[in-house]
Amino acid sequence: MKKIQFIILLAVFLFPFFFIESSFGEQEVSGSISPKKADRAKDIKRMLEKFQSDEVISFAVDITNPRQGPDQVFSEPQGYRDVVDAGKPMVPYLLDLLSNKDDGIRLSAYFALCDITNKDIGNREIFFDEKNVTGSIQRNWYKKKWENWWAKNKTKTRAQWLLDDIHEIDIDGIYKNRYLGKGQITPDDGRFLDQLLAKVPAIQKLGDYGDKTAIPELRKLLKALKYLHTNHWMVQSPIDNTVDSLQKLGDPCAIPHLIDILLRNDMEAFRKQGYEEIEKLAGVKFSFDPHASQEKREESISKIEKWWEENKDKICE
Repeated sequence: MKKIQFIILLAVFLFPFFFIESSFGEQEVSGSISPKKADRAKDIKRMLEKFQSDEVISFAVDITNPRQGPDQVFSEPQGYRDVVDAGKPMVPYLLDLLSNKDDGIRLSAYFALCDITNKDIGNREIFFDEKNVTGSIQRNWYKKKWENWWAKNKTKTRAQWLLDDIHEIDIDGIYKNRYLGKGQITPDDGRFLDQLLAKVPAIQKLGDYGDKTAIPELRKLLKALKYLHTNHWMVQSPIDNTVDSLQKLGDPCAIPHLIDILLRNDMEAFRKQGYEEIEKLAGVKFSFDPHASQEKREESISKIEKWWEENKDKICE
């Protein structure tokens, strides 16, 4: 009888551990328990099978060559989203799929790699349309470039990959007035703006990933971008997204920028959003009515700005 009771108690104790799921994020553990390699391998195999389904392939092909015209709306299949959300652990498997005999699978793997890494090595035509001998050589060359990038960067987090992208922005050049200071857009200005706009996805994802180590770099970027003193939309978009990411990361130092960009926005919806975000970051209830007249709003904003000046040294390091 005692033996049976012991077995039951042991079973009750061990029961929860049979249901711990494998982690596919930055961490390789779930809580304090390492995931079982066999279970993890099964999960990866299951995701790869769904990833190579007709649904995912059709999605990738339609993005490349829309069947219903350029205005067609695309919805990511779950099989594709699961692999992208799994992140880094899927990269080696996707690299292998770049040489798959099915051009639709190659194309899907290319898109997923771009989404996971925020890199774009090669192009969709290389992995989809090129079927002759020359195309095969090109695919192998670009696949090798992907593999070389992975070898150099696989020990980094996804947030670090994104920060590497942001570090390519010529911040020193901004402070040395190399850009947007001549009254009209020069070829150098155009190249800078194109590069800046290309970094917006990295800026957005830094906020979505929730890695607070990105806060100092995002602050540094925001300070430089505001130094440009321009309302050009290709500058304002990165500024808006940088502020948004700082807000998502819970950085109270974003408050004055939220005031400028959102509370003083012409759109009521943005003013409401800014007010809610500022209160959340400050931990203080302010009196601000996003529906009020501009005069009344400015009175409230002045009180918020006064509060900020009185408190910024102790809450913003």
